[in-house]
Amino acid sequence: MNAVIDRFGKIVSNTLIKNPKLSRELLKAGYFANGMKMKYLPDKRLLPHQKYASIISNNTIRIPFSHPENSAAISVFMPCEMLHAINITPQFAEGLACYLNGAGCEHTFVQFAEDYGIPQTY
Repeated sequence: MNAVIDRFGKIVSNTLIKNPKLSRELLKAGYFANGMKMKYLPDKRLLPHQKYASIISNNTIRIPFSHPENSAAISVFMPCEMLHAINITPQFAEGLACYLNGAGCEHTFVQFAEDYGIPQTY
């Protein structure tokens, strides 16, 4: 893993228990910075549609971090049209898990969830 991402993941992990809001803000800032990188300095190996999809995917994960009061955690298999109709932004658990993994802090979030009774199989 990239040294910067590894360090970022450790910082987010270390703040999660003591200050979950700060962890969310750090993730939001990291995903925003990554989105700007994707938009203005995209990976040259990607095709145009892949670059576009990367930006859309980043926004889909990042927006619920900015407005958690208007978000709902759902499965990628749940039809989310009804949520969009009532201005609730879906947060796909599977997508969030991938982004937490990409940020290098997934282990702490998994442990945190398990400590609060969320089954390991979820």
